[in-house]
Amino acid sequence: MPGATTKRRVRWTLGILALPLVYAASVALVVIFDGAYSGERLWPVVVYIAVVIAAFVFAIGFLGRTVREILLTVRMRRQERTFDDAVGAAGALAERLAAGEAPPGVEAGGIDVGPGETIYLRCAAELERPAADGDPLPRGSGQRRPAQVAVSNQRLLIDVGAGWETIPYPRMTARYPLLRRQSFTADVEGAAPLRLTGFAAAQIAVWVEYAIAGPAGVRELYQRTFEEPPR
Repeated sequence: MPGATTKRRVRWTLGILALPLVYAASVALVVIFDGAYSGERLWPVVVYIAVVIAAFVFAIGFLGRTVREILLTVRMRRQERTFDDAVGAAGALAERLAAGEAPPGVEAGGIDVGPGETIYLRCAAELERPAADGDPLPRGSGQRRPAQVAVSNQRLLIDVGAGWETIPYPRMTARYPLLRRQSFTADVEGAAPLRLTGFAAAQIAVWVEYAIAGPAGVRELYQRTFEEPPR
């Protein structure tokens, strides 16, 4: 792991930097207890020890700051890779659906499937809703909870632990699929608006668009997101 490797390197570096300090202290002790020093010999030893200690303290502070920067960079790059993977997976899915590839469907797994209904996707996501029904949903304003999500050809299903909530697509009065933000937002008739975020949110957006608007809708979503037609 990058973080563990960095910490090991720091420990080794600090150990190496401590060697001159140990050496200086040993020399000073030998000189002092050997009785072979005079006023002229003592001050260079004191100055040398002071310089080594100051350099050691400076190195610790510098390395600590450098390590924090390295760990932050590693964390940011990891997040960027996760983001790229999520958006790339959604883009690849959109290309297949826009080309007319038939979705295979997945196991219902406890969902009461209706006649002619196919479950396209089951995944985990973060559900965000306003505190009160009817309130607008600006970014980051709602109550966010982990949820299980299923997307079928007839409805969107969400479970936050109290059973599946069903949202038939005709009840979605507006939808905002933002693949690059890993976000899907929808206004729902008779209920609070919702926003789904997380790694799978972009794929949720693609599947919902496919269920409502078909391959043409997915093609338009792809072009709007990536500013080029799907291959």
